[in-house]
Amino acid sequence: MQVYQVSGNTAQFKGVIPDFILPDATDAYDKKEKNEPFAIPANKTDANKYYIACKPLPISMLQEKAIVYKNEEPYFKTISEYINQKKNKPAKKDVSLKMEDIIKNLPKDSTLEEDDDDTLEFNEIKKEHQLYSIQLNKYETERIATNNELKKIEDTYCGYLAKDPYLRVAYRLMLLMNK
Repeated sequence: MQVYQVSGNTAQFKGVIPDFILPDATDAYDKKEKNEPFAIPANKTDANKYYIACKPLPISMLQEKAIVYKNEEPYFKTISEYINQKKNKPAKKDVSLKMEDIIKNLPKDSTLEEDDDDTLEFNEIKKEHQLYSIQLNKYETERIATNNELKKIEDTYCGYLAKDPYLRVAYRLMLLMNK
């Protein structure tokens, strides 16, 4: 299936190119649609003749600020280190299943517990002040008023959103655009 933009282009093979690039844990893996054997090639159709583009946003100034905001968030430093760690990790080699080979290759002070090096713990980001607040609409407020479990779920989710580093950067950039 192909999805076309109003310009007539499709995002196949190249994806949606963001104006601001923030690191993401999935960047550690080169799993892209264009690398799949049965990927649909990109093509073009006629543009929507009724589409009127909005005036361009001041992207260059915002891109510079996005880099500053990204560098202020400890999460992005941690995620960048994780990406580098994953990309520079040596390729796994075949492992013998013979017991004598396994014992021979064990480090001297090793225990038989598996060391899970694929997990990366992220520290919670704590700030003195909150940039924004998360508020539910009237429908959601009425819906969760009747169910305590839903209220707990919504409270937890709103807590995550309040600390989300991607939302923090996006919110700060939107404030700049509003000036």
